[in-house]
Amino acid sequence: MPLAAQLQQHSTQRGQVEQASAGLSAELSAAKAQAEEALAAHATLRQQRAELETRVRQEVRRAARPDRPVCVCVCVPACRPPRASSKLTTPFRPTSSAARPKVAKHTQLEEEHNDLLVLLASQEIEKNTLLDHHTRVVGESGVQEALAAALKNGALDWGTKPEA
Repeated sequence: MPLAAQLQQHSTQRGQVEQASAGLSAELSAAKAQAEEALAAHATLRQQRAELETRVRQEVRRAARPDRPVCVCVCVPACRPPRASSKLTTPFRPTSSAARPKVAKHTQLEEEHNDLLVLLASQEIEKNTLLDHHTRVVGESGVQEALAAALKNGALDWGTKPEA
């Protein structure tokens, strides 16, 4: 093969190598940018997790107070519904002494009912959060298998299969 043809062939090959190198360099730059974004997102998630764990610990400490129901919900900052201010509403005052215990019992039951609604909402939020996380981690089929096993175990433990 003549020298000029060899030079032309090497020149063509060099151009191809340089193009491939430029393409790989661009891919490397893009991968580095994605890695930096992922590291930043990871750091943000670690910080959010630490904040949520702190909130859970605070809620557990607050649960020791008898005037506040136990709630470790990390999704809602203030789980307890606001109480009506006495300045805004006038409470019902029974006129007969026989009605007073019934009104007090009704008020107590209403407060317990509200506390149970808050607990139920908290559990529903936690359940949905866990379900979303498990769906991302193990996929929809894994979640369906786990739900089927939970229903089966519930039927064995409680004697009846819950309705879907």
